Amino acid sequence: MLPVFSDLAALFICWLMLDAGRHKLRPRYRLYYRELIAGYGLRSEALIRGAVPVLGAGALLLGYALLM
Repeated sequence: MLPVFSDLAALFICWLMLDAGRHKLRPRYRLYYRELIAGYGLRSEALIRGAVPVLGAGALLLGYALLM
């Protein structure tokens, strides 16, 4: 019975990461995530603009890696 729970937990985390990555890459929410990342103290606008797609792609890759 325990493998079922671990599989369900892995699928949930996989879904969570895929949805988070997809959400970060949507043009509708880019401004929100730029403001969020700027709140962490990044001052360079180029780094802030580049960080959002990198974080989104990283979340997607992590979600796909969990599927494998």
